[in-house]
Amino acid sequence: MNNNTIYKKLRVALSLNDEQCSELFKYGDLDVSKSRMHSWRVGPDHKHFRPMMDNELSAFLDGMINVYRKDG
Repeated sequence: MNNNTIYKKLRVALSLNDEQCSELFKYGDLDVSKSRMHSWRVGPDHKHFRPMMDNELSAFLDGMINVYRKDG
């Protein structure tokens, strides 16, 4: 399983939209545009596909930890 798949599955499982994902990235100290988030969600055959780097997924996960630990 690659980073793009993990990101997509978490988005669906948590019912997150672009704005919510953007906030999670910010809490993980990474500013991400909507077009970049879209490039991670499209299939590898799509012309705008971009593989998600480890540091990008790490920022998303760090943001989730920061947000959900406060609320939990």
